[in-house]
Amino acid sequence: MNIVVIGASGLLGSACLSIFNENPNINAIGTFRYKFDCNKFPYDSKHHYFLSDALDVKQIEVLFQQLQPDVVINCTSLSKNKLQLNDPLELIPIYALLPHIIAKFCRQYSARFIQISSDGVFSGNKGYYSEEDLPDACDLYGKTKFLGEVSSGDSITLRTSMIGHDHKQQNGLVSWFLNQEGPCKGFSKAIFSGFPVTVLARIIRDYVIKDDALHGIYNLASKPISKFDLLQLISEIYAKNVSVIRDDSIKINRSLDASRFNDAAKYEPPSWRKMITLMHDDYMKNK
Repeated sequence: MNIVVIGASGLLGSACLSIFNENPNINAIGTFRYKFDCNKFPYDSKHHYFLSDALDVKQIEVLFQQLQPDVVINCTSLSKNKLQLNDPLELIPIYALLPHIIAKFCRQYSARFIQISSDGVFSGNKGYYSEEDLPDACDLYGKTKFLGEVSSGDSITLRTSMIGHDHKQQNGLVSWFLNQEGPCKGFSKAIFSGFPVTVLARIIRDYVIKDDALHGIYNLASKPISKFDLLQLISEIYAKNVSVIRDDSIKINRSLDASRFNDAAKYEPPSWRKMITLMHDDYMKNK
């Protein structure tokens, strides 16, 4: 099976490229915007594809012609620095338009399309959102991610969130925490229901790709956990001698109700202890 991972230098894209290719029946090829990015990731060059501009329709068509994918996964993301600028000229093309461009070519070349959306389509005022809840994000990121959701035909959009070891920016939650040398805050009322990317990539490989009947929009979520409890667990499993101080000042709950996906795919999320342990073991193996 030929799988193309659009945005292979990002947090989820790099995990997908690595974990998918553990399966001898899968040939996963990742796209990289810059040629020097290819050298930063431990994959054979045959799994690299240089795509300088994913919004260039001609480049996308050449990609489909050359790689003949059975499945295309859009993991494209902007850096944290670009997200903070909140520039419509950056966010709208990548998050709102690109998924529909890729989906069009997937339909034309009979490939299945998997779009990675976000719990950020919701405001976080309520929590435990289902697929029936109307996305109510107030920020540009959440609005554009919602506009980029694709549910037509055989396409599937997965609403989720993730943590992991950021190979490029080193400013994600996990990398930030592991770089701390003294006490740091953990928000006890900020609720998270995503996955480590190594777990999320395995779910996509072992459940989503294998089940052609899954299409439309699905929430994909773990058991909700506070950022405070999450950091404490990471501290324990990574043997990080840093004190996590409880902070109640931020209240946000974007947890998702994933019962629809769990029932359809017969999937049960592992415990957070098991998932953080797997993330740690994968990190040590690839370090």
